[in-house]
Amino acid sequence: MRELTAKQRRFVDEYLIDLNATRAALRAGYSRRSAGQQASRLLRQPRIAEAVRDGQDRLAKRARLSAREVLGRLAELRDAAAAKGQYAVALRAEELRGRHIGMFAGEKQVRIPRLEDMTEEEILATLGLDKNPAPSVVPKPRTRSPGRTGKGKKRL
Repeated sequence: MRELTAKQRRFVDEYLIDLNATRAALRAGYSRRSAGQQASRLLRQPRIAEAVRDGQDRLAKRARLSAREVLGRLAELRDAAAAKGQYAVALRAEELRGRHIGMFAGEKQVRIPRLEDMTEEEILATLGLDKNPAPSVVPKPRTRSPGRTGKGKKRL
């Protein structure tokens, strides 16, 4: 696999600071106008994604945290917050647990069932379509008489 360029390496290092791809792209020297697009494109590249994972692994080892410990602590925080009625805090802890297992990418949910695993009814429901739609009525196009433009207006 090809090595990362200096700019790509800087992007990865900056991304690992706060996990904000757009800000990381700006700090790495990408154009302000296209930083968001560049960040999105970079994170989809396998080499960059691997470098990010490697960096996260290094950081976790340095902090002596395992994924199990982090997820366990988040579950404790969620439960404690819910018991105190702090539902926003509980929801945030649960969101972070979901992000860890890859349920979200950025702000969009990415759990999409495979088409092969879906029934025809599920596919149609996902698309918002009925299996046997009512026939649509298409209005007949209106035609004009040659030379008439309607309401006494002359054609220019």
